[in-house]
Amino acid sequence: MLKSFETQPLLDGLKFAEGPRWRDGRLWFSDIDQDKVMTVDTAGRVELVAQIERPSGLGFLPDGALLVVGMRTRKLFRVQGAVVTPYADLSEMGASLNDLVVTPDGRAYVDCYRPGPPFTPLVGPDGSVRAMGHDINRYYSNGLGVSPSLVGDIALVTPDGAGRPVAAGINYPNGLGVTPDGRTLVASVSHESKLIAFDILADGGLSEPRLWADLPGRHPDGLCFDAEGAVWVASVATSAFLRVLEGGQITHLIPAPGRWAVSLALGAEDRRTLFMVSMEPADVPGHRSWIDTARVDVPGAGLP
Repeated sequence: MLKSFETQPLLDGLKFAEGPRWRDGRLWFSDIDQDKVMTVDTAGRVELVAQIERPSGLGFLPDGALLVVGMRTRKLFRVQGAVVTPYADLSEMGASLNDLVVTPDGRAYVDCYRPGPPFTPLVGPDGSVRAMGHDINRYYSNGLGVSPSLVGDIALVTPDGAGRPVAAGINYPNGLGVTPDGRTLVASVSHESKLIAFDILADGGLSEPRLWADLPGRHPDGLCFDAEGAVWVASVATSAFLRVLEGGQITHLIPAPGRWAVSLALGAEDRRTLFMVSMEPADVPGHRSWIDTARVDVPGAGLP
């Protein structure tokens, strides 16, 4: 049996939380469906940071300013204090944006999506078409249900706000993280249920991808690294948060029964608190989203 950790509730009343990042004694996160970027401390005290249409991935620039992905506007926004300003326009790179990771030198890597080939939903063991929501533990296939599939690129945004694609044709990139040594970018490929890795080149470009871990049937989403180089990753399809070693060995599993496991971050003063974001399937009327915590053995490292 895989090892696990006891969980504790931290925050509810959310609609679609995403992009958790720990900084300055608080967890920063987006609520996509409420157009909000917020923080919460370990006592559950919440503060509103900014109102941005459909925010998702978050990161921090070298000067401490917050960088926020606008999914629908296809722009990055810089937030400092109460001031929100446009930072980069990536509208020519896709129909939607998603996750974001920012390196210490101010380079930002962003998921950019465009429609892919028509998606044919799978048929379950009983002959029925796979439901998008409540059936995720039986034969989950696509986090967007029966919508067209997505093909994605990863864009690099340099500190001057210029953007260019550095990886292309991924089906589709989701969670992004940088290894503790700063040399490797790892991305979840949700439709193909695997993690892939790129060497980060001197100019910020990316090498050809290589397989980091195969996770069949799990539809990986958000991820983060620990100090041993393992990845904690959200497994949407199996309602769980997994600790995975390079090569694919799973060492720990924290279940989130009946929910989509969306994203996660390691934080608190010792970076040993795992903040786990989950939600009810998006087709549940009035769906809710939560942030729970667990104390883990190995502290966080790398980005985010």
